[in-house]
Amino acid sequence: MLVFSGFSGSAGYADPELFTNKLKSILQNAVKEHGYNNLLVVAGATSSGIGEVYKIAEEMEIRTLGIVSEQAKKHPKDISPSCNDVVYIPDPENNWKVLYEEKEEKKSYMVYVCKDKGEFYALGGGDVAVSELIEAESSGIKTTVLKFDRHPTDTESILKKNPEADPHPVNTYYDNEIKERPMSDLSIKYA
Repeated sequence: MLVFSGFSGSAGYADPELFTNKLKSILQNAVKEHGYNNLLVVAGATSSGIGEVYKIAEEMEIRTLGIVSEQAKKHPKDISPSCNDVVYIPDPENNWKVLYEEKEEKKSYMVYVCKDKGEFYALGGGDVAVSELIEAESSGIKTTVLKFDRHPTDTESILKKNPEADPHPVNTYYDNEIKERPMSDLSIKYA
């Protein structure tokens, strides 16, 4: 199980070619290690941004699953046609997080699906990606963090709404919390 978290939205990534090449490389390496039939690619079901992974997985004949907030039902054209199956999660707080409750604590379904021998990849991303990354890291899941910038159009839009906002939360989390840690202390790999 390979779970991908990152930016979604109309514009996606600042360097789409680099982003696509990195996704292809990750999937090719996973196929070499596990074989096609032993892989399932999971992301947020939308076609843009991190959802590009669905097209690549489809070309490589890897099965896919989308786990997304029920809010996505309002935007059916945004669901990736390359995603084999989609699960819509109730989202009473309308925050696009896909959560369930365990012992009165909210947990992410994205992390849950990769707990047993899965891998979690954060390729840039916003606040939701950071919350999933922190949960995956604390659960001991093999986690890879790759710094990617959001497309400038999305960045401008975010900063126009709130000049104090962080348009690259995963990158900030990496810079502040991860990059100085010794590799031997982590299940995290970063590039």
